[in-house]
Amino acid sequence: LGADLGVLLTEFAGVYADGIDDYNAPNGEASVRNGTAYNVLFASQCTSGSQIPLNSTFGLDPRGSECRPTENSYGAVLFGQLQYNNVFGTPIGLKPTFIHSEGLHGRSPSPAGGWKKGNSSTALSVGWSYLGSWEGSVAYRWYGTDKVDGLPMYSRSIDRDNVSLSVSRSF
Repeated sequence: LGADLGVLLTEFAGVYADGIDDYNAPNGEASVRNGTAYNVLFASQCTSGSQIPLNSTFGLDPRGSECRPTENSYGAVLFGQLQYNNVFGTPIGLKPTFIHSEGLHGRSPSPAGGWKKGNSSTALSVGWSYLGSWEGSVAYRWYGTDKVDGLPMYSRSIDRDNVSLSVSRSF
């Protein structure tokens, strides 16, 4: 592609939360672990609805186990960047960048991780520099599906697509 430098990075990461499934009983029922009854509802991965008993009494959408963290979760990130120095013989440098992140399995407990199967984000950006004193970038990030296993997740990614612009000068 005629670049002076190219970077391609892939990353696979995961979270293992030993025994978290033992505490996530359906419908808020008490679970038994090592002879002790627990009624713990871990942080919901959904942004609406409720897991509390009698949720329909209060007009809340019911959310079940599809919103609870799982014992295993993992995902992947793909990063690619090209660097062009002295574009067209000028003192301008350009760095187009591509980043894609996707949850491949499970739902990570917060704040240990952000993997949720089926949720993804993609970003494209172009950074520039001029004589080493001026720098800037323009970027666009969009978020993929908000479903897990075909079920609506009401995720925090809904309508978060954004554009960013930055300019800086060092002296």
